[in-house]
Amino acid sequence: MANHILDEIFTFEDKAQEIVNEAKQKVQEQLNQVRATGEREYSEALILMRKNREQEIEKAQRESEENMKKFEQSLIDSSDSIKEINTQAQNIAHVMANLMLKTDLGECK
Repeated sequence: MANHILDEIFTFEDKAQEIVNEAKQKVQEQLNQVRATGEREYSEALILMRKNREQEIEKAQRESEENMKKFEQSLIDSSDSIKEINTQAQNIAHVMANLMLKTDLGECK
């Protein structure tokens, strides 16, 4: 009878150990699954962040190029305006010189 009781105790211990081992294995499997999911989500987030950063850089480059073109056009427009002003100033100076020659302003006294 004592032998029978000891056998039952050992059997229960073996079953308990199996239950503990199965629980440990399930926890490890869940941990591995959570880790894999976390790593996948991290990789996806990293890819998305890089893609967004690249898009922002491309947008900034396009805007910079557009601003440079506007600036260059502004320089051309300014240069044209300066040339026109110089031409008008020369014409006015020529007209003024002719007027001075024709009037009393140009006479020496």
